[in-house]
Amino acid sequence: LMNNYYQQIGVKRIIYKPTPYIYHTIPSGEDLYALFRNNAKLIGRNISTTIYQSDKIRFSELRRRGVKKANKNGMSLRESNDYSTFWNVLSTNLQAQYSVNPVHSIDEISLLSSRFPDNIKLYEGQSSTGQVVAGAVLFLCNKVCHTQYISASLEGKELGALDLLFDKLINDIYVDYPIFDFG
Repeated sequence: LMNNYYQQIGVKRIIYKPTPYIYHTIPSGEDLYALFRNNAKLIGRNISTTIYQSDKIRFSELRRRGVKKANKNGMSLRESNDYSTFWNVLSTNLQAQYSVNPVHSIDEISLLSSRFPDNIKLYEGQSSTGQVVAGAVLFLCNKVCHTQYISASLEGKELGALDLLFDKLINDIYVDYPIFDFG
């Protein structure tokens, strides 16, 4: 029925991206089966990095050294609603590396966060002088803690800010979420 409808209104191509199974509250594959039955063509696959809290591996030696370095240099973490400072760090990195902007504008992420305060969280890493040098925006969905945006300034990278941030997020703050998804 869907194929007939879209043909009638002139749609020539549909690109479908399935929701990763880790987000399913009740696992099923009817969508993928329907695509198979209708001779859908696979045009790509994406990679995902996910931690199952019940079976996580220990941080590598490099990451543990980063955590120690961050602690030694007085790094601190905090939850924040001030997206503008982190967005500057994020936008600068995305422009420098890929010549792109974040998918969400600062106004969009601020609005989404205000509408879903229990589901969208910003954590910032601050240097000993209080400057935001790293951060992560998390989308919380049922049993999954998903990192939507991750970034660190050059200073943050040198200080091990992301190592400390993710050590705390994975091992302390969101340890009760069964799945931690880096996307």
